[in-house]
Amino acid sequence: MTNADTASLPPQPPLPLREPWRPDSLLSVARNPQLVWLFVQSELGNPYQGTLLGRAWDYVRPLMRFFVYFVVIGLVLGLQKSVPNFGIYVFSGVATVQTFNGAVTKATRSLSKNSTLIRRVNVPIEALPIASVIASTVREKAALLILVIASVLTGWRPNHLIYVPYCIGGIVLLLVFASGLGMITAVAAMYVKDTQYAVQTLTMLVRWASPVIYPWMLVKAILPPWLTTVYLSNPVTVALFGVRETFWVPTVGAAAVAEKMEPLPTLPIILSIVITIGTLLIGQWLMRRTQHRVASRVKWS
Repeated sequence: MTNADTASLPPQPPLPLREPWRPDSLLSVARNPQLVWLFVQSELGNPYQGTLLGRAWDYVRPLMRFFVYFVVIGLVLGLQKSVPNFGIYVFSGVATVQTFNGAVTKATRSLSKNSTLIRRVNVPIEALPIASVIASTVREKAALLILVIASVLTGWRPNHLIYVPYCIGGIVLLLVFASGLGMITAVAAMYVKDTQYAVQTLTMLVRWASPVIYPWMLVKAILPPWLTTVYLSNPVTVALFGVRETFWVPTVGAAAVAEKMEPLPTLPIILSIVITIGTLLIGQWLMRRTQHRVASRVKWS
């Protein structure tokens, strides 16, 4: 096409200006998984460089957490007498909660930790807390491996693979909830520096706000029905039930479990999904509302 032909064309309206990565930030993140994976690799690194045990610490720490809970709660307080295969029961709970706590803690610091990158490069800031959640979960893979081995040693068999979707669904719910909550706390940490310490304090309560080391029926016995539903609607609790349905229930037997405790009702599962989606949307909304101030705020946070 010549210049004359171009000049004869009718004038075209200018394209609307669109801010990079907006307005569908989460969709933009989903369409650029390689960027998220780049942040994940940066988060992972090698935290044990220069240590004697190296990556073995990934296995030592979850084993020590399990040992403490099993000895103190199971043997000293005698809870193992009322919960069959208490070892798998408590370890599945501890591993699930530790994954959530580590993910939220890392996501809270994700913006301030990457302040230099945010000030110099235009990136979808939602990708940073999401990458922190994924990286923290990858670090807990050793605990999952230990759980699988321990379950096999105590009766889990290949025909129990039909229970695996429960675990996958629980983990997905946990990670989405942690991502949404991580976005909220990451934004809050830009304005209130105490946020990261508040998150560390609150994560200590998660172990007791979910039936990690005790049967949930004990809570039902002292709370009214509506408050019990609120207690069970915690997404961490629902995710924990999914993990146990995969690894603990097959080693004990559904009939034996039914004798000791009731199954998780349907209503808390529905409410936990609503809470998870709502948390993610609120986190996205806060990120969008503060996107123009992130670069300047992280400099001082």
